[in-house]
Amino acid sequence: GMPLQPEPILEFIEGDAFDTTGVGPWHDKLHCWMKDAMPTGPQGTSELQFEHFVPLRHATEALERTRMVAEHWGSSLLYSEIRAVRADDQALSPYTCDAKDGYDCIGISHGLHAGLGEARVLEAAGVIEEALMDLQARPHWGKLSQFGRADVEKVYGESGRLSIFQSHVETVDPERKFTTPWLEKLFLL
Repeated sequence: GMPLQPEPILEFIEGDAFDTTGVGPWHDKLHCWMKDAMPTGPQGTSELQFEHFVPLRHATEALERTRMVAEHWGSSLLYSEIRAVRADDQALSPYTCDAKDGYDCIGISHGLHAGLGEARVLEAAGVIEEALMDLQARPHWGKLSQFGRADVEKVYGESGRLSIFQSHVETVDPERKFTTPWLEKLFLL
C-alpha cells in the first residue's frame, strides 16, 4: 500500500506534535499512520471502539476472518489497526496467550462511526468475537465487547488464570469493596 508517516504529526491534539515512531511501551505510541491520513480520536469523528487479541500464531487466519467481517461495515468503519503485543504476567490480561499458543499476540482494533449507536457497534463486536473465538480471541477490557461469562471461562478457565484471579480477589478484597456488578458477573460469581 500506502507510504507510512514516520515524521511527527503536527497539531495532533490541542496543537501538540505527536511522535509516530520510537522506542517505548506500545500504549505510548501509534505504530504507524498512513501519509496524508486524517488522525482519528478526540479531534476527529466520534467513534466507538472494540479490540481483540489473538495468539500470534493465528495472525493470518484472524486477519482473513476480520477482513471478511469488516467488508460489511462499509463507510461506518473509520479504521482498523493491527499491532503485535508482547505478553505480560497478569492473570486476565488479554495480551497473554497460553503456552501452547506461544504467549505473544496481535491486537486487531476497529473504530466505527459513533452515529451507528452503541447497540449496533456492540453487535459488530459480537460478530467479530464469534468469528475469532476458536482462535482464542480475547477482548480489550476497556472497549466494547459482547464477551460473557461462558466466553471468559472458555478463554481463561482451562489455563487456570481465571481461578488465579478469583483467588487473588479473595485475598486482597474479601469484602468486595473494589468490585463492580460487571466484574462480579463476568469474573467472580
